[in-house]
Amino acid sequence: MKIYADPMDQTLLCAGYDYLADCPMRREVVQSRMEPGIRQKKWWRYQHAYLGLEIHVAYIGPRAVGHIEFMPIEHAPRPIAGGHMAVITCLHVAPEYQGQGIGEALLRAAERAARVRFAGMAVIAQTGHAFLPVGFFFRMGYRMVDARGGLRLLHKPFEYAGVTPAFLPIRYRPRVGDGRIKVDLFHCPQCARSGWAVDRIRRELRAAGRQVDIQVFNASERQQVEAWGLDLAAYVDGEPIAWLPPSPTAVLEAVKDRTNVIAA
Repeated sequence: MKIYADPMDQTLLCAGYDYLADCPMRREVVQSRMEPGIRQKKWWRYQHAYLGLEIHVAYIGPRAVGHIEFMPIEHAPRPIAGGHMAVITCLHVAPEYQGQGIGEALLRAAERAARVRFAGMAVIAQTGHAFLPVGFFFRMGYRMVDARGGLRLLHKPFEYAGVTPAFLPIRYRPRVGDGRIKVDLFHCPQCARSGWAVDRIRRELRAAGRQVDIQVFNASERQQVEAWGLDLAAYVDGEPIAWLPPSPTAVLEAVKDRTNVIAA
């Protein structure tokens, strides 16, 4: 296995691309299925590369099998505060290659690169979920410094402790009024699945003709994240919906359930 600082294959990994059947036409087809998320991700990546964004991709032969992404906390689209540290915004290994030490190798490579510029590393991990799982980071020497619902803010200092990170306060307030179901989506193009999920939710609710008022908050920049205290999040009539990684299914099911409640 080799690890390179290479962003080109990252979005294809998120889309579950089959590198064993790689060709230009297949790439175009798979990328089109994840639009507009992949297009938005490419633009976000271009805008943030000069702000310290780093992406490392693991390869076995010619096939990309995993990636990790991190950047300085002062520019990271994550609702945490701290100082002189890097924030892991994504760590993903293709399902068929999980359990082979690839995630550990990617994390160690990112830490080696981060030590040059930062006093430590932070990540928002999850309990009871395969995406950014808490247990994996605990085994890699991270410790919990803050919590919010099922999310755990973990921190690993390097040479010295630096400033311990903490979650930002949530300043978002649910919308009310006019009888329509309110769907608020906090979308960040840092995650290609986010743009894809928002687009699918809009299209399916429009096709179903449901009385829904959708508002999308673009949390692509640090200032916006600080203003709301949220990054990737979803609310249906003020109730939070699990949305990490972003998926349209949970939101659409919540809208359906809410519609049934109103009809009853």
